[in-house]
Amino acid sequence: MPEILGCLTLSPVFSQLASQLSIYSIHLSKFLFGLYFASFTIHWLAGWLAGWIATSLSIFLAPFGFLKAVCLCRSQPLN
Repeated sequence: MPEILGCLTLSPVFSQLASQLSIYSIHLSKFLFGLYFASFTIHWLAGWLAGWIATSLSIFLAPFGFLKAVCLCRSQPLN
């Protein structure tokens, strides 16, 4: 029988159960780490995509805003 701390003994059934629980906890920690990594990656990609879209739109729309401002200034002469 396996001994713990030199004096306590475990039954083979309990020892097998502890071994299985240890294996399951390792699998659970791997799953949780994978879930954390996936959520971090999705969050990073979403932020990158939002930044790229905002930058592209501002570059694309900036000339139109400038032209609109120029047209408004020309249509309303200064007194």
